[in-house]
Amino acid sequence: MKRSTKLTVVGLVVAGAAGTAGIAQGVSGKESVAVRALDNAPAAASAEVPALVRQALTGQAASEFGAEVANVRKITASGDRPTLYITTTKEGGACISLESGETSCGSASSVRSGKFGLLTIAPPADGGPVAETVRTLPDGTVLARTLPGGKMTRYGVVPDGVTTVKARSANGAVAKTATVRSNVYKLDLGHEGKPDAAAAIELEKSDGAAVTHALK
Repeated sequence: MKRSTKLTVVGLVVAGAAGTAGIAQGVSGKESVAVRALDNAPAAASAEVPALVRQALTGQAASEFGAEVANVRKITASGDRPTLYITTTKEGGACISLESGETSCGSASSVRSGKFGLLTIAPPADGGPVAETVRTLPDGTVLARTLPGGKMTRYGVVPDGVTTVKARSANGAVAKTATVRSNVYKLDLGHEGKPDAAAAIELEKSDGAAVTHALK
């Protein structure tokens, strides 16, 4: 989890076992659901990939996860959602990046289940500190610990068939809803450490079937 700061903060979300290379290939199979919209998106030209995204994907953390920089796909902005950069990993998972370089990587199983996403946390409205440095990696990547209070936004990847993602509070009430486009979404999760903070996300298909994933 990261806040929007001037630090280069790379967070990795690692969940489950991996499959074969390729987003759709990595998450499709006997017990899997394909993410065809992502796999069908053309690879972005090198000039289209922002320097901060390239830096994050070639940094120590993402490299150890197997991010394949040559396979970056550019998912253009729609509505208030920014342009997203999604790439495959050597083990069949994926990494998602914002133009600012904020990046998260997940395994094939996390993409397949809809658990995979990138969480950003904006600076708290009171102007207090946003993060504290944990350590700096040899390549210059700063690992930071987030401090509570800021607005949380989740950018996620879901399997085919999911049309809507909902943020649910601790008592199960729906707080915010986001529409899925090209298998990705942007969802408001409330404020970190505040009563409006979401406790889970619900993935809903067009036929009404839904699955819920706890955020902690």
